[in-house]
Amino acid sequence: GTALRSIAAEGVPALVHCVNGKDRTGVLCAVLLRASGVHPDDVMADYLATNQVNAASMRAEAASLGAGMTDGERAILQSFLEARPAYLDAFFAEVDNAFGSFDRYVREGLRLRFDQVERLAALLVR
Repeated sequence: GTALRSIAAEGVPALVHCVNGKDRTGVLCAVLLRASGVHPDDVMADYLATNQVNAASMRAEAASLGAGMTDGERAILQSFLEARPAYLDAFFAEVDNAFGSFDRYVREGLRLRFDQVERLAALLVR
């Protein structure tokens, strides 16, 4: 909520990044998109795009860290590196469980006002 309120207050696009783009950054961007009215299928596609963008670095990291691992251990390692639909689905399911709806999460959990959500949505189309 703090990050989104800050971006809305500044009123200018912001750079949000991390190593693989699937955890804090991926979820923050997914929340921003969904709060802005983007269709859930498009939110998921955007979230999963990090796998293509980071494919080379994920392969290199898996090769480096996975040396000497069993197939099962490499599969677990891969689960840490990849964005998977189940991860984002689990996040949104927990939001629904804790708040009853995504809209209520935006209002009460993130403490975003309607005008802040509108400003964020407008920044996406700049």
